[in-house]
Formats: sequence, C-alpha cells, structure tokens
Amino acid sequence: MAHQVVFPQPYDPPQPYYSEGLRERFHVEDETAPADEGNPQSFANIQYEPNKAEYQAKTQARMRAGGLNKTLPDGFPQALSGPLVWDGSVVLSGKQFIHRLTETDQNEIEQGLSNGLEGDKVSKDNFPLPNLGQQLEELRDQVYRGRGLAIVRGLEPQKYSATDLVVVYLGISSYIAERRGKQDQQGSTLVHINDTDTEPGERDLSKQQVFLNFSRRLLTGHPHSPRTEGIPGLTEAQAEALDAVHFIAHRHQFKMAMEAGDLRFINNMAILHCREAFQDDDSSKRHLIRLWLNNEEMCWKLPPHLELAWARVFEDEERGRHWDVEPPLTRGRKRADSCD
Repeated sequence: MAHQVVFPQPYDPPQPYYSEGLRERFHVEDETAPADEGNPQSFANIQYEPNKAEYQAKTQARMRAGGLNKTLPDGFPQALSGPLVWDGSVVLSGKQFIHRLTETDQNEIEQGLSNGLEGDKVSKDNFPLPNLGQQLEELRDQVYRGRGLAIVRGLEPQKYSATDLVVVYLGISSYIAERRGKQDQQGSTLVHINDTDTEPGERDLSKQQVFLNFSRRLLTGHPHSPRTEGIPGLTEAQAEALDAVHFIAHRHQFKMAMEAGDLRFINNMAILHCREAFQDDDSSKRHLIRLWLNNEEMCWKLPPHLELAWARVFEDEERGRHWDVEPPLTRGRKRADSCD
C-alpha cells in the first residue's frame, strides 16, 4: 500500500545555529565561534584517519617526559561493572541482542502499515504491534539498561515502496524510542547514507554510565566535512586522548555483518560505533537510513554540559523539520549535511 507524502520545498535560508527560544532558555549570548588566535604550531597535527605509529610515538614521548597525572578525576569510578562492560571476545555471535522477525511479526507490521500513516505521525498508539511490541520493549531495555545494542532482523525491504519502508521503520522504532531528532541545521529527520560515506568502522566496547558521546569528525574534520572555523585546535594531550579512545575501542571491537533490512538500535551514550568502508558495485549497493531517537523515560540523566546540544536536536520546535524519504540528490536537491 502506498502512502501520500508531501515532500518539503527546498531548504529555507540559513538560520542561527540556536533558535531564539533555546538562546533564552540556556542563556546563549553569542553563538559565533571566537576567532582561533592560538599559535597553529602549538596545536597537534591530527587527522581524521588515526595513525597508530604516530600515536604510539607521541605516547612514548610524553611518558619519557614524565610529570603525568596518574590519578582519576573526582567522581570517576575506579572500576566498572554491569551489562555494559563487554567486548568482542565475549559477544561472539550477537544472538543475545538480535530479534528475528517471525511470520506473526511480519503480519502485524503489514496490519500497522494498512493504517495509512505518514512521517512524524507514526507512533506506538497508531502502529499497534501486539506481540512484536513486547519483544521490541525487551530490546529497548537492552539498549538502555543492557548491552547498549539491539537488532531487528528479517524485514524484506524489497517488498515495500520507499515511503512504506520508512513508515515501517518508524513504526518499529517507536517501540524503542518515540522522539525523533533533527540531525542538521535544515531539520533533516531522516538522513540517507550511501556508498560515498566510506568511513573505517567497528562496533565497539561500551562502559556503564561513562558517557562516550563525541564525533572524531567534528574535532579533526573530514574530507567531505571540513572542521568548523574558529574552533581552537587540539593540544597534544587532547589528540593523544582522542587516539587512545580509538585504539582501545579497536582492540575490543565487535564486528557483525549487516543484512538487508536490519534495524540497528545503538545507545550512543554508551557505545562507540562506525561504519565499514563500502563502495557500490553491480552486485551490491549500500543504502542506510539514520534516525536519532530518544526515549524520555529511559534515557540516561544528561550531564549539564550536554543539555543544550540535546535540546537543539530533540526539543527545538522553532526549527523546521524535513522528511527526505528519498535521498535528496535523486530529486535534484542539495544533499543533506552528514550531521551537525
């Protein structure tokens, strides 16, 4: 069954990064990035692609120099425990957090799709999944209180139009989290990722209630997404720490093959993740759709310094909202930014 979707007009002119309401609520006085007046030679030379040999050389030099602080900051735990402390050597098959759709599940999805919904109107209330919904709520608990990762497998995307497939994704994901965030300044709620997004990747170690919420791309820049002007460069210590997180995560990584139709739910506060590099060919093409989701009841309590960024994604109603059911380039429009 096809559903009517009204595609948005071309993106509005550039707007302030923070809306007036957010500026007032969080007392943002000047959102313009200050000019970087530091000496460029005093900043670390760090690239998007980590270089292990350079990282090891810098680490050894700093250790030889001595004077390093070897005590944890106040409030940091000496050790971590719980279901979020795992690595690839323990989780071998991934079956612990995969739900494979049954025939009954598929029938419930078809029934939900028959309600004629579209876009942001999809919710648990109007996309009922009586039996599958219970399984999805268990997966939701895994995402927020368990290993931080859950996968729904067995959906057959070729059975659906692009519009119907998005409605199915929204219906299923609403049982994990119903709030959908805006991923860029234009308010894109659906972001398409294809073969041009070739980033090295892994599925990595997570730690209980220690927030691992950052993007290397924003700190170092990327060939397709330059670093924002005005942000101070990274010091040698900051660059070493950033590389340390990467290589520690890489050592404990858990890789899992992706199947067509997979829905992957990842707790971005707990788990570091990336995508493997990929190039389309005649026999295989990659097309991912990304949602930023939030379950208000189960979300971890935010540290104060993350509240503004979180509100901009999930609470800013002054900024427009776009639903690109098809990748923007296929309709002659500017491709949405990766994220901001």
